[in-house]
Amino acid sequence: MNDIEVICPYCNIQTELVRSVEIYGEGSDYGYFWKCPDCNAYVGTHSGSKKHAPLGTPANEELRGRRKSLHEKFDPAWKDGNLTRSEAYAILADGMNMPVNRCHIGYFTIEDCILATKVIKEKWGKNGE
Repeated sequence: MNDIEVICPYCNIQTELVRSVEIYGEGSDYGYFWKCPDCNAYVGTHSGSKKHAPLGTPANEELRGRRKSLHEKFDPAWKDGNLTRSEAYAILADGMNMPVNRCHIGYFTIEDCILATKVIKEKWGKNGE
């Protein structure tokens, strides 16, 4: 039995651990997701994690889109080798005035995504929204 509790931030209820086929349909093999049975907000899990640790908080369609867009702007800052991932997140956390241990796109709210987009534009010159 899995002892991880992932609560939906919209419905405040326990999410369910489901296979990707329940989200993406037949033929998908993206592992497991935590999905809200009421509003269908979801979040992926760490691959290889036997306990299926979530990659962040469950998100609805709008928030998933904002997080994805933010990753497209943020990830090149560390994937191109100029910075480590930790260094990039430290810069982002500083610009957002938040503790680095809370600064992870998978946990961001819509408001966090908006602020992070502005910080990324200022720090790395990436296109903002």
